[in-house]
Amino acid sequence: MAVSPDQVHLVTALDNKLVLWNVEKGEAIELPIEHRMFIYGCAFSSDNRYFFSSDEREIIVWDVGNWEVIRRWDALGVRALVAIPESHWLATAQSDGTLLIWDTETGQPVVGPMIHRRQRAAIHPGVRDCAASPDGKWLVSAGDDHNLNSLLKNSCITSSVQIYTSKSERK
Repeated sequence: MAVSPDQVHLVTALDNKLVLWNVEKGEAIELPIEHRMFIYGCAFSSDNRYFFSSDEREIIVWDVGNWEVIRRWDALGVRALVAIPESHWLATAQSDGTLLIWDTETGQPVVGPMIHRRQRAAIHPGVRDCAASPDGKWLVSAGDDHNLNSLLKNSCITSSVQIYTSKSERK
């Protein structure tokens, strides 16, 4: 679910469909385009021009002005997504244990995959969620490996730092 930056709209996911709510009027409209699979993530861009939704196989970019699809691209294994403020980037938490940062204008990855998994080769936990700071300067991800990772944005380069490990994983 996602709330628009102007707080006029709320979008909820129901299986493979998106429902647009006018918060003031309490009215709901089912958007005409359906995902092929269960929807895992959705987010508004910080400028409120675009809306992003994803299932396990693709990402769709919507124009908030008319709620038409303007772009879609293949993105296997997406579990969650976040629009990075003050940029045209979108971060996705992946089921293969990586975090990707996409250029929303091209649908191509610009950073990643950033590995978020245990060092033992036999175990490949996924990344469950990701969040961005309001200024878009850092990104945090949480994974099945019981770690929180922080990605710091320096111009176009990011670096990954493990910031937390659960007690069961500490040595």
